[in-house]
Formats: sequence, C-alpha cells, structure tokens
Amino acid sequence: MTGEPSHYEVLGIAETATAEEVRAAYRARARALHPDRVGEAGAAAMARLNEAYRTLRDADRRRAYDRARRGATAPAPAVRAARPASAAPAPPATPGATGCLLGALVALVVLVAAVVGLAFPAARDRGPDPVDGDVGTGSCLALARDGSLREVSCDGPHDAVVVDVVAPDQTCPPGTRTAASPIRTARLCLV
Repeated sequence: MTGEPSHYEVLGIAETATAEEVRAAYRARARALHPDRVGEAGAAAMARLNEAYRTLRDADRRRAYDRARRGATAPAPAVRAARPASAAPAPPATPGATGCLLGALVALVVLVAAVVGLAFPAARDRGPDPVDGDVGTGSCLALARDGSLREVSCDGPHDAVVVDVVAPDQTCPPGTRTAASPIRTARLCLV
C-alpha cells in the first residue's frame, strides 16, 4: 500500500465491522473531526473520513475495496472477528497530500465559478437592482425617473461617478455614497 491509513483505520473499526458499526464509527468520528469544531486542520481529516465512509457503507464498493487491498487472488475471510468493546477508535490522521489536493481543487472550482460569473453576466440572476448595466470604476451614472441609476457617457450630463467597487461587506471611503452594483457581489462607491 501507499502508507496512507486504510478506510478501516480512518474510521477506527475492524475490517469485519458490520454496516451499523461503520455508521456509528463515522458519526462519532465526524463529530470529533468536523472543521467547525477543530478548525481548518480538521478539513483534510474530515475529507478522508467522508471518503472512507462513502466506500465502506456501500456493500459493493466495500467488496471492491477489500479485493483491491488483499489482491485479486486472496480469499475473503471466512470468520468474522468481533471488535472488543474496549477498543478505542484510532487517533485522527494528520493532514496529508490528499487533503492539500482536495483543498486546492475546491479553491480552483470556486475561482472558476467566480470568473465565469463575472465574464458572463447574463448567466447571473440579476433581479431588480438600482444600477443598470455593468459598471465599474470610472463609469458615469445618471439618476433615472424611476429612481434607479443608469450608466451614461461621461461626456454628457451625469449625477455620479463610480470611484471604487467594494465587496458587499465593505464600506465605501468617506465622502462617497453607496449604490448596489448590478453584480450582487459588489457595491459601488459614488461621488
């Protein structure tokens, strides 16, 4: 093997554990390792725990996993060994390359989703916003009769200029006023 703990070791159970024992071990370990409880360091261990449970809870996946671990020619064990009641679950595994790769993959997916959302505004659910069009720093805005702002040429009359675009949880600089951006993940700072 690769030196990584087996799915059984991750769950802290014997290879002969029943489906109910697999489920109980997963629930206990998930409570102990959940990232909300142990912080970001638990994310990789939680990912390994989820993968172990996904494999061992399904009878077909478990048989395939066991065959792969034993080698295709080794016979299956004939007798089920009981797990001692006093056996303690294995300690949490330390984050490794799998966790790092998983984290990098999640970050990449989030980044791609953000880029696609910004590059293809028609794909976003815009709903009614007080500013029409895709505006950014340097855009000039005019107040429409319905009270909304619309982008206009800066060569003609206009009521405001966008000086900054900030995240919804950030505040605009002093001396500016705020308007909602057509991109729901931003706010416009106007002068």
